[in-house]
Amino acid sequence: MRAVMKVAVVNYLDTRNVRVLSGASHFMIRALERQGAEVTQLGPVSSRWLTASRYLHGAAKMLGRTYDWHHNLLASRAFGREFARRLKHGDYDIIYAPLASTEIAYLETNLPIVYLTDMTFASGKSYYNSFSNLLPFTDREGATIEKKATTRATAIVAPSDWVTKSFHADYGYDASRLHVVSYGANLENPPTRDEALAPRDVSVCRLLLLGVSWERKGGPLALETLKMLLASGVKAELLICGCKPPAGVGHPAMRVLPFLRKDNPAEALELRNLLLTSTFLIVPSEAEAWGFVFGEASACGLPSVTRDTGGISSVVKDGVNGLLLPADASPAEYAARIREVLDRPGRYREMCISSRNEYETRLNWDSWAARMMEIFAAIKAESLAARQLDAKAEPLSQ
Repeated sequence: MRAVMKVAVVNYLDTRNVRVLSGASHFMIRALERQGAEVTQLGPVSSRWLTASRYLHGAAKMLGRTYDWHHNLLASRAFGREFARRLKHGDYDIIYAPLASTEIAYLETNLPIVYLTDMTFASGKSYYNSFSNLLPFTDREGATIEKKATTRATAIVAPSDWVTKSFHADYGYDASRLHVVSYGANLENPPTRDEALAPRDVSVCRLLLLGVSWERKGGPLALETLKMLLASGVKAELLICGCKPPAGVGHPAMRVLPFLRKDNPAEALELRNLLLTSTFLIVPSEAEAWGFVFGEASACGLPSVTRDTGGISSVVKDGVNGLLLPADASPAEYAARIREVLDRPGRYREMCISSRNEYETRLNWDSWAARMMEIFAAIKAESLAARQLDAKAEPLSQ
């Protein structure tokens, strides 16, 4: 009988809550449990230092500066002490720390730590606008916490090569300890293959933009792509869900839909229907560490149209589950690539099928969990072997 893998989840948030961390941790834990892991959540943990950091973030913002309240040294030390205390009350094989650099940076433990993230502090600082104009001391705090967390991690898991390259280049982390494992699709009730691949009406090209940030998700580019398609004689419309364009921005062929919450069954069903009836998901993000929405689109057999930036190329494969355009591609180029597919109905059908295939083979949480369990098992075996070696060597030192 296979031994149970006992996993302690370290994160200050309630990681089983579907509204936390974009729902990812909720789906991760459930998938690990389906693989036979015994998962114990050690959070949530409150910290007065983190609360104070939020106020400091707001004050800095008023001054036109940025304070990254997630990376706070006082909170990090407090988290380290508290999680060390909680770990003493259980028997665990592995510490799993999703998006938890601050929580593990000062965590003293003999247990191996697997740290998961889709962005490093260094990569985020040079990539996201939200990291721009950092106050000098928060820059130092973020760098210190990431370095200490990296040092403590037995292994680091990320969904894209973009992240692992930063850990290796910016933090000198051993490349053999870096693992790329694709995230899954955050859908409670993903459609069956038959549902996802039911014939779609492509007499009108329905472009679906999903995202909460109009600018960062590439809203202006999506709108210009719509205009280019219409100008070339393609019947098209743009559906926008999750954000509102700025005042005065609009088009007769553009519709803005209400924000839809995944934890509301009726709204989740409406979102699912949008993914099943649209022609393309178009999210040409200016910055994106991963993009869960691309996996969700693949689950629904919906090809994505997006920009090659950040970690997107690790989820969207050009010509397979979508169209991946260069970072500097123009709206005309987006429209031309879309027309190329629509002009060959058989090609569009092939792409719908290959999009679903990507979900079934790679972009689902069970595949993610199976790979994670392999990583956990290898680390557990190494840890056990090291302890046995230490036990044999101990009498010689006396």
